[in-house]
Amino acid sequence: MSSSGCVNLKSTKTVSFSASEKIQNLLKQTGCCCCCCCIRFLDRKNWKIKKSERKMAMNSVKWGYVRIITGTILGGVLGFYVMHRVEVSYKEKMKERLRQYETELKKKEKLNELEDSI
Repeated sequence: MSSSGCVNLKSTKTVSFSASEKIQNLLKQTGCCCCCCCIRFLDRKNWKIKKSERKMAMNSVKWGYVRIITGTILGGVLGFYVMHRVEVSYKEKMKERLRQYETELKKKEKLNELEDSI
């Protein structure tokens, strides 16, 4: 794996590690920054991750995707609701200001009519 920057790990011996510990050990030993080449190394060198461990890893990835998608949808709904409430309250404030302005205009018109009549 010298093309991806990983060191050849022929002398590495297997001990009963979980899949994530194996990958973390490989990353420490190689100084590599990605997990992809280390997983490929595990598959090639009979230091394979058990099928159950692989399923658990995939389940956690799927669960992560579910959480991200759910959070995005719920965040969008919450944001939409908050903006809707802000718009409605702003609209009500503006209607109230318009009513006050109209009453002030009517009062001014009445005063002007009274002054003209005098």
